[in-house]
Amino acid sequence: MPKPSFTIAEDHINIRVKLTSRAEADWMIANLTRARDAIFPPKETYRVILMVTGERKINVIKELRDITGIGLKEAKDMSEAVRPVVVEGIEKVTADIIAERLRDQGAVVDVIPERAAP
Repeated sequence: MPKPSFTIAEDHINIRVKLTSRAEADWMIANLTRARDAIFPPKETYRVILMVTGERKINVIKELRDITGIGLKEAKDMSEAVRPVVVEGIEKVTADIIAERLRDQGAVVDVIPERAAP
């Protein structure tokens, strides 16, 4: 097996290797993929879903407007919709903060992971 030359940066790895067969290439790709995922784990993103508005609907609407930047009508429609996605594609910490802000206003929310793109 030929020795690869590689450089490691903060967010990527460059590898150069001269392979002599398809089997070597398949083996190298499989091992490099595992190494990449171990060194740079894929970032998981989350979405916040509004389950129930609760008794303080006006406060929830105000919070929705503040979080999303949408208008009054859109926030009202979101609060009346069935399981609307408030925000998506955000990190876990941010999703938890947004969920807590809505829970403080009496809403019931769910934070769920999004499926990672292949």
